[in-house]
Amino acid sequence: MITDKSKPFSYRSDVASALVEEIASSDEKVVVVHGGGSYGHTVAKRHGISTTTPSPGPGVSETRAAMYELDQLLCKSMV
Repeated sequence: MITDKSKPFSYRSDVASALVEEIASSDEKVVVVHGGGSYGHTVAKRHGISTTTPSPGPGVSETRAAMYELDQLLCKSMV
């Protein structure tokens, strides 16, 4: 896991780097998909967002911003 869900906004760069190295050495074409981890889930929980409960706009926007932050960290690890 590239984040630690028990610690909000905790990116595990060492784990991500190891994952990136494994992908690069495989010579395979891959598509990387990641979940919310300690970024998206932290914010969604704060706003009461779930798959079964409608949520207010600001909570959705903040969750999306947190996901973008995590995505950028992973992309930087991949570069």
